[in-house]
Amino acid sequence: MAQVFMKRAEVVAMVGLGYSTIWRLERAGKFPARRKLTDYRVGWVRSEVEGWIQEREAVPQLLAA
Repeated sequence: MAQVFMKRAEVVAMVGLGYSTIWRLERAGKFPARRKLTDYRVGWVRSEVEGWIQEREAVPQLLAA
């Protein structure tokens, strides 16, 4: 299956965090890494970002158990 890449604005809108916060999380290894698509364009793999969101949604459930 082909990977679908997301632009920065799409990632920001999807996760509800600012770009600076995403950048810091990415640098700390706590957010999916961007991929270099061309010399001037980067993108995030949609399935990785969706997986990161699902992990965040699972945390409150784990704490409640």
